[in-house]
Amino acid sequence: MLNDTKTDETHSTPYGRRPGGIWGVGTTGCLIVAAFLAISAARRRGRGSAESAAQSSPRTVLGVDTATTSKDLAVRAGPGHPLQKIPESDLYILTPRKLSTLAETAMARKTTRRYGEKLLRLPDASTDDGAGGIPLAGLLAGLADLPILDGLISDRILAQRDRGLIYRQEQTFDVTKRGLQIICGAGPAATFPGLALLFAQRIQHHCDLMGLASDIMFLFTSPGVVRGADIPRAKARYALFCRQIVMAIERPEHIVFHAFSGDALRLARATVAPIVRAVPWGPATGKIAVADRLNTCADIALAANLLLETGLSTQADAEFRDFDGDRADRGLGSRCWSRIGATRVALDRSRFEAISTAESMAVISEAYLNGITNYEENTNDQRQ
Repeated sequence: MLNDTKTDETHSTPYGRRPGGIWGVGTTGCLIVAAFLAISAARRRGRGSAESAAQSSPRTVLGVDTATTSKDLAVRAGPGHPLQKIPESDLYILTPRKLSTLAETAMARKTTRRYGEKLLRLPDASTDDGAGGIPLAGLLAGLADLPILDGLISDRILAQRDRGLIYRQEQTFDVTKRGLQIICGAGPAATFPGLALLFAQRIQHHCDLMGLASDIMFLFTSPGVVRGADIPRAKARYALFCRQIVMAIERPEHIVFHAFSGDALRLARATVAPIVRAVPWGPATGKIAVADRLNTCADIALAANLLLETGLSTQADAEFRDFDGDRADRGLGSRCWSRIGATRVALDRSRFEAISTAESMAVISEAYLNGITNYEENTNDQRQ
């Protein structure tokens, strides 16, 4: 996926790298987080332990899913690189519950009764294998574990703020004051569309509490990645989710979640952590197409890595495109959608080492043979 480059030298710009986090929601989101960690580890090879770097970095990761299979997800950055999993401390599997149990819990309060009424119309199932194509099931599973999710999010926002302050004081490298929170997953799925906006609201809440200025971005796959017979329903879920994103960015005050505790969780317009853009990610650019979901996730992870680990995102916004100015223009409707591109180059280390060794031996052999030939000629001249 990547060649071994040193980020500090290769991507040095007058713009600082951004503190922030990548939040994977759903199986695809967790796969993106695993690929992000694999890329970060590959780029740090020979420059210290990846684990120790993660413990002090102002950029954090978290994967949340309803399916237990995310515990076994592993990605390698390329040939010769080890498999990378999400550490247990950075992965949380929502407690498996039956839909009937979630519906009963929702029916107990007036504010959440509408959730339960909708869920009771569906056949009973369990969330241990995922949300089953039902975004509402993913949302209620998240609301049932909201205190735990709040703790996980709060810890990471606090780490971003404190580590960012340490980095700026020690001037280890230039890091901007405004962070970036990337929420990623599969747009046509169920867990991500159900939980993504709730995650954004809780990230907003904790950024406000801790005074961490950040932008929130959604990076998610499009229905083009889906394979199988569920494509029509996947497209319907994706269209509904896109509509919700536009509403969250343009009129966030109209989006309210009601927790099982009775609290109203509102998206805020005037906040230090606004939702600024959404980036749907397809498997093709019009010229090239990736092979499968794993490659699409690798592309998204690479884009997230460039946005967080380099100064290219702040440089692009400052020099190439006035995104804030574009967003303020409502002449053509909502301007919340963005396009981001990333290019991957796969280098086979063993193949390159074999080629370089063969070329080196050829050069040495040629020099040796030339030396013998010159020696024989000089000897013959001396004899004559």
